[in-house]
Order: sequence, then C-alpha cells, then structure tokens
Amino acid sequence: TIEKVRQVDPRKNLDTEFRYIDVSGVSNEFFKIIDSKGYTGKNAPHRARKPVREHDIIFATVRPYLKRAAIVPEDFSGQICSTAFTVVRCLQGIVDHKFVFYYLLTDRVIDLLTEIQRGSNYPAVSDNDLYNLKIPLPPLPEQRKIAEILSAVDEAIQKTEEIIQKTQELKKGFMQQLLTRGIGHIEFKQTEIGEIPEEWEVVRLGEITEIIGGGTPSTGDSHYWNGNIPFVIPTDITNLRNNYLERSENYITEEGLKNSSAKLLPVGTVLLTSRATIGFCAIN
Repeated sequence: TIEKVRQVDPRKNLDTEFRYIDVSGVSNEFFKIIDSKGYTGKNAPHRARKPVREHDIIFATVRPYLKRAAIVPEDFSGQICSTAFTVVRCLQGIVDHKFVFYYLLTDRVIDLLTEIQRGSNYPAVSDNDLYNLKIPLPPLPEQRKIAEILSAVDEAIQKTEEIIQKTQELKKGFMQQLLTRGIGHIEFKQTEIGEIPEEWEVVRLGEITEIIGGGTPSTGDSHYWNGNIPFVIPTDITNLRNNYLERSENYITEEGLKNSSAKLLPVGTVLLTSRATIGFCAIN
C-alpha cells in the first residue's frame, strides 16, 4: 500500500534549484508546511535528500510524539525534504493518502512510535519503523469517506483559528490603550517611556520582580536528559497558541538540574525569550 521513496543527492547537480523543507518548517499545530528555503545543488544542506510529490505524507521521525507531519501540497511537488522525515507515498487506487495521514496522527500510532523510539538526546524512529506499521484498511470508498469527515473538521478548526487570530489582533490594540493610558484618566504626563496618566509612576522592572537567568545541562551527558523535569527552550514559547506554557519538548533529570545553572520556577512565572527569537513571553 506504500511506496518507499529513494533518496537523491542534489549536490551532484550544482545548478539544480529547489525548495527545502526542514522539520522546523512543518507545523504540529496545523499539520502543514509553513516554511521552506530555496537552495541550489551547490549549497544544498546535507540532509536535503528526500524528494517529495503532491499527496506524499512527510512525518518527522525525531521525537514522533511532537506530531510534525503534513501532506505535501501541489506547489511543493518535486521539492526536497530533510532526511529527518519519513516520506510516505500511498499507492493510488489502493489507499487514500488522507486516510493514512490521519491514522498516523492517532494516539495508537504515536504511543507505539514513542515506545520504540531510540536515542537519548534526540529520540527517533526509523523509516522502516513507519513502513512496518500495521494499519486497518477499509475498502477505498470508506477510507475516502472517513478522510472527508476529518478534513471537514480540520476546515472548521482552521476557520475558528482565523477568528481567534483576528480577536488576538483586536486584543493587542486594547492592551496598548489600557496599559499606557489606563481607564478614565484625563491628565497625562510625559516620561522616558512615553505618555502615561499623571497618577502613575515609572519603575525599573528589576525593582518589582526577581530576574532569573536560565541554563542548559551538558547535552553530551545522557544522564542529564529525558528525565521528568520540563526544560523550556525558546521554541516552546514561540510555538504557543496562547500565553500559557503547559508542556515542553525537552526534559531533564535531577542530576542535570543539579549540575547546571538551570532553575526550577514556580507556577505563574513570566518567561521571556532573550536568545534566538527575542521578545516572546509566556506564563508557566
């Protein structure tokens, strides 16, 4: 039911132009490709080895529980994705690609892949682990009907997300007004941070809060990782749908905590990214 995709090496043709899909370019919120980069064979990334076609399923094999998966749309047909993906190409007339895609995202499959993943710092499964998965296979018309129903639900979710996005933009405008001009004030004064109500004062953030820096245990010591203590990195915050952080991609052990400058933070702490992507906030 599935065709295995052979790897290619775009560096053998220096003038070849292509779009490269990396793991970070696939949303595990909307399950679609949200970013790609253009390359030529001359400067192709080492992992750019897997050609994709329209309707292919790409599934990230590193930390499969993160569900970074997408169906390749028409405009990415003929491009190349990272070897960090398994490319699942369904045989036409036998299996519906959307049916397989939705099945791969079920808890049954994710729990199984998580159980058999290998490695400490970057736990992963292999292409063959996915190819050897046993899946239920209804008659093709029923597969398509199931996929249509789930696609309709996805479309409804997408429309809801668009409404939420517009509401968030409206909220930003209200925040700017409320947090700089307050409610019902008539008299204002100029300060080093701009105009504020006459009754307000300006203080330094460090005067009313405790500023705590983070730290990272050595990634070379497997005893420090894959424990039960959530370890927050900037992408945990930049990928949030709201202002509250409920989970992280990485976990450290008690030993990792003791042998680094990482710190446990109480619930309600405001987290601010100061490296990589700067200025994103969340409450833990």
